[in-house]
Formats: sequence, structure tokens, C-alpha cells
Amino acid sequence: MRRDLARAERTKDPVAVVMVDVDFFKKVNDTYGHATGDIVLRNVAEVIRTTLRTGDVPARLGGEEFVALLPNANAEGGQIVAERLRVKLAGTPMPGPSGTFNVTASFGVATRQGAACRNAEAAIVEAADAALYEAKRSGRNRVVVAK
Repeated sequence: MRRDLARAERTKDPVAVVMVDVDFFKKVNDTYGHATGDIVLRNVAEVIRTTLRTGDVPARLGGEEFVALLPNANAEGGQIVAERLRVKLAGTPMPGPSGTFNVTASFGVATRQGAACRNAEAAIVEAADAALYEAKRSGRNRVVVAK
């Protein structure tokens, strides 16, 4: 992130961060067990990895929360990527002990550009996280872009 923000500062290109949190993941673990929950997390990670562009950087933050760094993506581009991820994830069957089921996720997007990238690692993650929690509060399975 530090490298891509420094590059964006030099080139004046935008950078977007997309935060992803699987909706009601505790219920997945409680209903199907932790082994199934682990499979769901691996499948979510694979959907994220295979949906992002070459050069985008996916990562797992912990628990059921993931993040993607999108170099050269403005707010609209970040929203498009997040929406693509949201739809693909919601349509991906997850294997359960008695058949498949689906999960959804909530997304928060934040961007920085040019001089605003300087030392902005924490600020951009906090802004994306705040947008993510707004997506959770406003109904889940949605994308919210930070103002």
C-alpha cells in the first residue's frame, strides 16, 4: 500500500481501497461449523482474487474481512469493482454439509489522489472501513463509497 500510494502521489493517479466483510459470517460458523466457515473464507478469497485486475492487491485482514488495493482506480472505478465483487460473491454457491448455500458481503470504498496520498495508509483504510460499516448499517449486501 505504501508503495502504491507513493506512486500515486508522484503520478497524480488515483488509488482506491475496497473493504469487504462477509455478512452474518458468525451464523455460517454456528449453522454449518467452523470447517465449513473456513471453506467459505477460502472461496470468498478466491472470488476476490479472480475478479480483481492484474496489479490490484487483495489481502485478508482477519476474520471475515478482506481488503483490495486498486491502483489507478478513482471512486467510480472502485465502486464498479466492488459491485462486480458483490454480485459475483452473492451468486457463488458455497458447499455446506447438506448442500450448497449462498453468502453476501458488504463493501466500503475510499480513494485518494495526488498529494492526498502522502502518509495516507491509515486514513484511506479508515475511510473505507467507515463506508463498510455504513453499508452494514444500511442493510448489508451493498457498496458504499466514502464521501
